Amino acid sequence: MVKVSTFKYQFPGMRKPDDIIVYPNPDGKVYTFQGDRTIGTVDVETRKGVLNFKGSNSKYFIHLNKVLGAVDYNFPQEFVNLIKEFSTKKGDIIGPGIILG
Repeated sequence: MVKVSTFKYQFPGMRKPDDIIVYPNPDGKVYTFQGDRTIGTVDVETRKGVLNFKGSNSKYFIHLNKVLGAVDYNFPQEFVNLIKEFSTKKGDIIGPGIILG
């Protein structure tokens, strides 16, 4: 079953929602997620992490740096539940011939 999909989410302070994709993570604890104008990491156990959505430019991994606008953030439980739901698991097919081990 192919398991790469996005969900829409709008953090307080955002003008409109962004399509969020969750990157595969083998430890299942700290996840990285990214949208067109959003990037962050979240520990699904503590709900703490880093978030950057300031400005209308695209966000990449370098934007997780606090010098470039990332802030410490306590994520709502609703968002953490979406991260868990849309994350990939071992054995999921994430592309043609690409299976998570």
